[in-house]
Amino acid sequence: MRVGRSRVNTAAMASKKFMGKEYMGITRSTFIIDPEGKLAKIYRKVKPEPHAQEVLQDIAELSGNA
Repeated sequence: MRVGRSRVNTAAMASKKFMGKEYMGITRSTFIIDPEGKLAKIYRKVKPEPHAQEVLQDIAELSGNA
């Protein structure tokens, strides 16, 4: 997904455990990649509710529009 001139990726897989069983599952992680293709920010174990606003605010700050 593109937001302005930055790219946002929200898919990552990781090993998880539940009730003693281990499995591969999707983790809630977001990576912001700047226009030059460099990793600008990493969010791990995010909560869906406040996350979108936080990402948009950080993109605005990174692009100088804050």
